[in-house]
Amino acid sequence: MKNWFCYLLFLVSLAGTLGFFGFDGDDSEGADKDSAPELIAVQPHQVTVAWTTQAPVQGRVFYRPSGGDVEPSEAVEKVSRAYRHEVVLPDLKAGARYTYWLEDPDRRYQFQTMPAQSAPFSFLLLAGSDAAAVPQWVMSEFPDFILHAGAVVSGDDAMAAVRPYLPVFNLKGIESPYLAQPSSKDDPTAPLVNGHLDWGGLRLILLNADLDFSTELANYQGHTLGLLVGPG
Repeated sequence: MKNWFCYLLFLVSLAGTLGFFGFDGDDSEGADKDSAPELIAVQPHQVTVAWTTQAPVQGRVFYRPSGGDVEPSEAVEKVSRAYRHEVVLPDLKAGARYTYWLEDPDRRYQFQTMPAQSAPFSFLLLAGSDAAAVPQWVMSEFPDFILHAGAVVSGDDAMAAVRPYLPVFNLKGIESPYLAQPSSKDDPTAPLVNGHLDWGGLRLILLNADLDFSTELANYQGHTLGLLVGPG
């Protein structure tokens, strides 16, 4: 018997101003301070946290399952002293929420790992939205990620307040001030590849990208297919 397959079609104008929430239902820092952390790669069983510091140090991240009081795990980067830090948190559970912090245990953040293919999740699609509303939406909807498909009306970095908590994608890939710096390279594990975004059981195809649509369907193994249609 064939597995159940659900086909879901999104037709979204990139010139719109509507935030779309899911299928199922100021941490910015000054130039003279360490940056807030960003989630630059989120997978089912590991997450990569990145940030910069004003002084060279060895980056380390403490983390544990949210809602518990167990002894935290510690992940340490391989280099002993650096200004730029990328720390991988391994051996995580899929679709689980974790609390993490850097050096200051009173300044804590949370993230959620990518779910298994059969698990429900939600995401937030933004196009031309006011930056001030983004944290409110995230707090009310708890999306797994944000897909930023248009210009933001206000704010130098509209997503600065939410980057420590969930990944932010644009139509080219992970949207990250850290990765945008000249010394950075695109993370090869980022879910947005060759014009599509894979997350859990979803493949979201960006139809304004230069891609072969049949190729995008050929290797698709999930249960939900989405189409994001750009202008033109």
